[in-house]
Amino acid sequence: MKVLTSLLTFVIITTPLVTSAQGLVTSLVNIGAFVYDTLIPFLLGIAFLIVVINIVRYFVIDAANEQSRSDARMYAIYAVAAFVCLALFWAVVSLVALDIGLDADTPTPDYFEVS
Repeated sequence: MKVLTSLLTFVIITTPLVTSAQGLVTSLVNIGAFVYDTLIPFLLGIAFLIVVINIVRYFVIDAANEQSRSDARMYAIYAVAAFVCLALFWAVVSLVALDIGLDADTPTPDYFEVS
């Protein structure tokens, strides 16, 4: 099942490239834009939600139970670490995109002009 899922994902991603419906550069730009504009903010929101839920669990819901408090504290720490890692990943993606000239304002052609 795992191999089938991986193969299906690969086919879905590479089908536009194989059928020439989309160039390689455009495809990479679109994947980068999806990661930068959609995926990373979504994951940051999920990490923030987990932090808030575990803080509420730590101070309000399971205040009397020491085992539940320690679990909530551990999950909150992991969520903060994930939040920091995602923010760093977002910054690195942004720096790389700006460094190679993949601005949102600049259109990227599918070809390179030969002088």
